[in-house]
Amino acid sequence: MGIFKSYDRDNVRFKKIYLVSNKNCYSILTYSQLDELIKNRKHKYNTTIVFIKNFLIKGFGIEWIKTKIKLINKEHKNHKIQFYVDCGYDFGLSITLIRNNIDFIKLKSNKIILKKIESIAKQNNVVLNPVFNIENKIFDNNLNRRDRIYEN
Repeated sequence: MGIFKSYDRDNVRFKKIYLVSNKNCYSILTYSQLDELIKNRKHKYNTTIVFIKNFLIKGFGIEWIKTKIKLINKEHKNHKIQFYVDCGYDFGLSITLIRNNIDFIKLKSNKIILKKIESIAKQNNVVLNPVFNIENKIFDNNLNRRDRIYEN
């Protein structure tokens, strides 16, 4: 017979590893930075993922995000733009953003709550805690652009 018994199939020593290409995500603070990002893109058919930080949501509220997304989608109909929102530890905010069909959500919590929120996210086709390379676009006073990249 073989080396492995029938109940040992799950405990195989070597498993397949799938290589996934890392997508870039752009952290943007103002609407003008988004316009510049869209103008500087090479291909308009590639998806652009926009990261919205937690402190912006806390300061401006959920209605600000809704109107910003509607405005961006109205002005840039030909471009594929997706949104990645940081909710921090706020579970209620994450559920309302899932109901509003935000594409990606970053949430910090324990495993039990993450499983419950992930089941809600699957029903609404929202990805919870994806891995992206987040690029911060920083503008100096001299308008020289510097890019900082850090892993999520």
